[in-house]
Amino acid sequence: MKVSVHEWREVIDTIAELTYEVLQHSSSTRRKDRTVEGVTTWVRALEFDEFFTGTPVVVLAQEGGKAIGWLMLCSTGSKTAEVVPWSLSIRPVISPDHDRTEVATQLLEKARNWAQKEGVDSILLRADAEPGQEQDTTWYQSLGFTVREETVCMNYCITGDEKDYERPKGVDLKQIMKVDREDLYYCYYDTFTTGQSPFFFDQNTDEKRASFDLLFETECADTDTSLAIVKDSQVVGFQLE
Repeated sequence: MKVSVHEWREVIDTIAELTYEVLQHSSSTRRKDRTVEGVTTWVRALEFDEFFTGTPVVVLAQEGGKAIGWLMLCSTGSKTAEVVPWSLSIRPVISPDHDRTEVATQLLEKARNWAQKEGVDSILLRADAEPGQEQDTTWYQSLGFTVREETVCMNYCITGDEKDYERPKGVDLKQIMKVDREDLYYCYYDTFTTGQSPFFFDQNTDEKRASFDLLFETECADTDTSLAIVKDSQVVGFQLE
């Protein structure tokens, strides 16, 4: 098995073909109208302008010249790298014809080597269930990962089919660019402190502020849909869109 690191645009066709193969292998993700060309177009359209710095890299595993596994890494600029894209529910992507743990071990070992060279202290990976299977983080943990926190999924019904929401009295919505940046940071700091976020507590004071500034500047905060929730002149929540 050969494992190597590439700038992601250099291997788009390669990772798209393997991703298509993996998605079509399981009945839970198989679609009759999906094509390799369609997956390739999706990969080419990926954007990495939210929290990340530098160029994303792909750790690619090959056997006999054929791709058998890949994962993508993006640096956050705060000594942390994330395995992305989040919109793809399978990470790492590994051929169904190969042992997942064996290939993943090689991919993650190479990722660790890359992280050390780049001065990265931590790799973040969202653990997802394999298509058609229940979620199990055991094999991730066997590779050295630690379960840090749970992620909660929510949905908001744009069509209004669900019960309308009534804004509580005394609560206002303001365009975020009209709210003082320091008030927003206080809300951000208080939220992550209260929530006991491991990622937040791993950062020092300067890194916490830098992460906030990067979030604010890369989330298109000048749009009309970026809003702050204000109660009694205090920012109690905000959304960057």
